[in-house]
Amino acid sequence: MGKRKKERSKLIRILRGFLFIIAGVLVSLIVFIIVGISIEDKRLAEKEKTQIEQDRLIFEAHLSGKSNESIASDLGLDILDVENVVSKKRREKIEEAFSAWDGSHMNFVRELKQSLNDPRSFEMVKTTYRDNGEVLMVYMTFRAKNPFGALILSSATAICDLNGNVLTWQIDE
Repeated sequence: MGKRKKERSKLIRILRGFLFIIAGVLVSLIVFIIVGISIEDKRLAEKEKTQIEQDRLIFEAHLSGKSNESIASDLGLDILDVENVVSKKRREKIEEAFSAWDGSHMNFVRELKQSLNDPRSFEMVKTTYRDNGEVLMVYMTFRAKNPFGALILSSATAICDLNGNVLTWQIDE
């Protein structure tokens, strides 16, 4: 019986050693994966940062009056890439003027409210716009109280620049 017990004990020690080796290999593998993912994340973040900077440079050059062809040539890029960046950045710039909450043109609403009989009664119904190149035509339907206190549906039109400034506006009759 003593010999079997020794053999079993030896086998258990061997198995424990083997399990420690497997556990060590698994820990090393997990650390390697985590470090690898971290390095890849850093690389992707740096690439994204570089792309954001390049997009900014492209859009600034466009705003300064440079042609897309000239920008593409200066930066060694394809003209379609430059046009896509300019289009995307232009859309983002236009969208900055509009509320994410209700879609209203924030500066237009501010100016319109100042002319109302009861600015607190203002309720935006719908806002749309048409991009005319250098300016936007903004159309807004809203409710507000008239001089007699009745809540009425009205509409207004504004001409706004691409920075969100209201150049002129009127309440439609």
